[in-house]
Amino acid sequence: MGDAGRRLLALAALGEAATGLALLLVPALVGRLLLGSDDLTGVAVVIARVTGIALIGLGVACWPGSTGLAGMLTYSGG
Repeated sequence: MGDAGRRLLALAALGEAATGLALLLVPALVGRLLLGSDDLTGVAVVIARVTGIALIGLGVACWPGSTGLAGMLTYSGG
């Protein structure tokens, strides 16, 4: 993979991890921005947070030079 490919992969990984962190910390805000819904309550908040953890794990796994193991450990630890 060339240098431009590595930078693009790092940018995508950073985007996934940032979205995951936002879902973990402020799921209602992300739900409003992505889905246009102001009513993110109950089990939807829990699902959003689990999805956030998964996206953070995906971001770690996709980081250039990272291994899939690091992503799985991040997901499992979350």
